[in-house]
Amino acid sequence: MPFLLFHGDITQLQTDAIVNAANRNLKRGGGVCGAIFKAAGEKAMQQACDSLAPIQTGQAVTTPAFNLPSKYVIHAAGPVWEGGMKDEEALLASSYRSALELACSKGLRSIAFPLLSAGVYGYPKKQAYRIAVSSILSFLENHDLMVYLVLFEEVFFQDNWLRKLNLRQQQPNVFPYAASFQQECISEFCFRAAEPLADVTAELDESFSQTLMRIIRERDLNEVTVYKAANLDRKHFSKIRSNEGYQPSKRTAISLALSLKLDREETNNLLKRAGYCLSHSYLSDIIIEHFIISHQYDIHMINEALYSHGQPLLGS
Repeated sequence: MPFLLFHGDITQLQTDAIVNAANRNLKRGGGVCGAIFKAAGEKAMQQACDSLAPIQTGQAVTTPAFNLPSKYVIHAAGPVWEGGMKDEEALLASSYRSALELACSKGLRSIAFPLLSAGVYGYPKKQAYRIAVSSILSFLENHDLMVYLVLFEEVFFQDNWLRKLNLRQQQPNVFPYAASFQQECISEFCFRAAEPLADVTAELDESFSQTLMRIIRERDLNEVTVYKAANLDRKHFSKIRSNEGYQPSKRTAISLALSLKLDREETNNLLKRAGYCLSHSYLSDIIIEHFIISHQYDIHMINEALYSHGQPLLGS
């Protein structure tokens, strides 16, 4: 079966299964995960996921697709990028392999993947693409399955790339994978070693403000509810919203993560956008992490615990 590259909305693909870039608790997240939950029907999907959670990083589970055009959703938990020193590559490859094995075990004929871990989990897109392709191609050597890889990076689909790689559309937004595509990507997209500084600095990820506002939109949240839950005033939130380069304090960043009810991994990824992380070198971070792991996001309750341990409070 072929390996195809797709540029578009994964929730519109009529494959036997689509893969959700899931978190380990199988809760609705942002990005692809939020879009899949919304299109499937959030309540039904969350109930199905709750009966299977939690799963380990690198594992995958299956639920019905509910309102989606596919038959199943395979939820694969990819790793959060932590610099590449915590076995992220092997875990990411395992996420693809687990999903593919599940598809075959159910007798499915087609499956569509997003680029796992390359969104809010912060995995560098170039490396994430390389691991996705190598994992899929390795699996297809011994299995009969049609696999789509859904990509949003425009560089893959610009006209000059298509002419250079001699790729032709089979249908709108779908291109056949070819070995030459991988070779070009390795040399020109995935591993452009010693890139000029101007090229490197042009590859900035989303800022804290951009990521925050995207999550709010994807989760259909009310901005007033968000900043009030974060114990922030309207003026402070307005500064964050209107300035894409706004650099919040760590306390403000954590407060907003709590108001969005992010899990530990999602919280750390949002904090990284502002240059922070939850660290066990700080008592306040340990206390906050405890509440997040317990799914307790009431900032006033957390502030009581922080105050009782002589730690600075969250919010304005």
